[in-house]
Amino acid sequence: MRSKICFAAAETRSFECASIVLRQVGSASVSNDTIQRVVGQVGAEWAERRDADPKTVHALAKRPEEPPPMAIVECDGGR
Repeated sequence: MRSKICFAAAETRSFECASIVLRQVGSASVSNDTIQRVVGQVGAEWAERRDADPKTVHALAKRPEEPPPMAIVECDGGR
């Protein structure tokens, strides 16, 4: 149910609209406050995983520390 709540909140960008969508489409009555609480908890979990030691199993993929020194872009006219 958490994934449905988070998906509805992300797609509608409003806790109120997410509540309406879940009631009409998801056949679940979830209040705005509950949606806000669940989304906040999931966001905190993801932030914790983002900031975790990359060597642990619960960490997200490590971001590159520095961008590459050079990038090359090529274009073709297509004729």
